[in-house]
Amino acid sequence: MPGSGSASAAGSGSGSDPAPGSDLAPGSAAGSGPAPGSGSAKAGGPAAAPSGLGPDPAPGSAASAPGASVYLHVGTGLGAGLCLNGEVYRGARSAAGEFGHQVLQLDGPPCRCGARGCAEVLCLAAVARGDLAEAARILGEGAANLVALLDVERVFLGGRVVAAAPEVFVAGVRAVLAARVLTQPPPTVALAATGVAEGAAELTLAPFFGRA
Repeated sequence: MPGSGSASAAGSGSGSDPAPGSDLAPGSAAGSGPAPGSGSAKAGGPAAAPSGLGPDPAPGSAASAPGASVYLHVGTGLGAGLCLNGEVYRGARSAAGEFGHQVLQLDGPPCRCGARGCAEVLCLAAVARGDLAEAARILGEGAANLVALLDVERVFLGGRVVAAAPEVFVAGVRAVLAARVLTQPPPTVALAATGVAEGAAELTLAPFFGRA
């Protein structure tokens, strides 16, 4: 298990390294944000349908393909956007995407959500000390859990921390998935092709999923 780690910029949002427990709520966008559980990465647009599925992404967009895609955003926190069978998944309470608050290290360092050893606090701690390779490995471990749970086929990375060292993060996440994948071939790992709009309250994934 990694020993160090909602969304805003990749691991941190600016060029400077964020300190664990900075201003964002898990899965929220850069800047200050709501308390954990209220700001997970969501696709922009109308309120979620009762099924937890949002409007279909635009035809031809990366996320519109069948199967499961995930967008991982590292900034002042870690967040995720999920697209399952071509539809944005928000969850029944629009709280899906709290990627950073999966526990990777039992009895690890305390996280602002109240748990210990969360991916977010471990990853951001690695970023803060300048160990981007370790931050990428931790991000990969969290991604591998999603892949195992949802049979994710495509993993997209973004955020200011990832943008500062894209090769490090793509290679690091890809290496972990290649080592941990249960079914061959491993998922595709790539940078998100378009920018992700960031707001104080949430990470808007509409541009990524091809919706205006």
